[in-house]
Amino acid sequence: NNKRWLTGRLGYAVLECLVMARNMYLVTFICVLGIYGLQLVEGTKDDKELVRKLSVEENPGCPVGESFCSNGTLIHIRSDSETDTIHFVWNFFGCPTLLLARTQLGANLSIDWTSFISGTSGSAVFDPPETLYTFGWSLTTIWTFLDEKDEVEMNKVNASGVFGHDTKNFYWAKDDKDSVVSEDLVKFSMIAKDYDGQTFGEEGYIKITVQVHSKEGYGTVLPYLRHNGNSSQVDISLNKIDLNNTMTPKTRIGLGYLLVQQVPNLTGDISVKDKIYVQKTKTLDDENSPGVFEMHSLRTPVFNSYDQSYLEWKPVSYTGIIRDIADSVDVHIYDLEDQSPIQLDDSFLWSFYGNNISTLIAQRANISFGTQGDGFFNATPHISWSYLAGYGPPPSDTVSMLVIMTLAVGLGIPAIIIIIAIIYLFTKKLSTPKDDLLLGR
Repeated sequence: NNKRWLTGRLGYAVLECLVMARNMYLVTFICVLGIYGLQLVEGTKDDKELVRKLSVEENPGCPVGESFCSNGTLIHIRSDSETDTIHFVWNFFGCPTLLLARTQLGANLSIDWTSFISGTSGSAVFDPPETLYTFGWSLTTIWTFLDEKDEVEMNKVNASGVFGHDTKNFYWAKDDKDSVVSEDLVKFSMIAKDYDGQTFGEEGYIKITVQVHSKEGYGTVLPYLRHNGNSSQVDISLNKIDLNNTMTPKTRIGLGYLLVQQVPNLTGDISVKDKIYVQKTKTLDDENSPGVFEMHSLRTPVFNSYDQSYLEWKPVSYTGIIRDIADSVDVHIYDLEDQSPIQLDDSFLWSFYGNNISTLIAQRANISFGTQGDGFFNATPHISWSYLAGYGPPPSDTVSMLVIMTLAVGLGIPAIIIIIAIIYLFTKKLSTPKDDLLLGR
């Protein structure tokens, strides 16, 4: 009878453990399925704008034989879907500038080059002129600042040690060896090797590399940003630069951007809800950028339920020409400052927006690079940083199948170990003879 009782109790215990195992696996399965389902939903929201077809023009319509056509570079990238066109107009006559515009399918960019070179407003238009949405930014300033106390952030140092260098005084030349042109990818690089007539030396340069893809994917260099057909990836590198002898062993580097957006029916005072804002969010994992669990962005307000634009980046930059996790330093974004749209007069944005300046909101964004104890810019001396500029909501980070499987294994193995331990303890306890239990009292 005792043996039968023990066998029954043992069987009941094993059955309980099996039920527990089933429940634990069910919970694990639901968690993993939930993550995968969230990924599919987010992916559906991001990818519904479909695959686009790319084409590119350099200095479109510039009269043959005119000398000013060789004094700078304007690159117009069209990204066509079945219903609309996203235009990425990159201008390097003066300040590096991006005009991002969404138009009806088939709209063309028309530039009056004589008026454009002379700085006349309204010299760049789309034909037909109606645009569905526009946004623009201009890299106006390279900052250098003296950080005597290694405080890292530009707004904490003595203002007398902060120097701004106007990017219109750089000469930007196209680096053709980096160019790629296809229906799926357009890539080009622009390099500046002198400032205001002063050369940086044989190894000194500022390089801007632009990539536009026809569909979603990840970048090929750290921090492997996720792009889609509505975005343009920008990689900027500063190497061994000396700007008007402002560089010291404790100098750090920063960038200044002027951002503009056209606000429908803008009248009177500008409200906070109409302004560009900084957003910092946590990401799902660090698979693509190890150790970085944040995403920072500059976002415009949403108009007409969907129309918005953004600049987005991981808050990490690199001090090596070949990017490596060990060479990473922080990226710092500061409070945005209201600006007058009249300051657009040194960029392509004036050529496009000048006749509609009353409908614009302009703000300045300053960004700097560095981490305490990194040895300042002079230690390497190099900084590389990547970000996305795009239309619509930014692409969401997703969890890869590898991470999902790792999560499943990570939850499943401990569950199996616990179940085996419980079965072992129940078995040992129930198989102990009653006489041994009595002797143990």
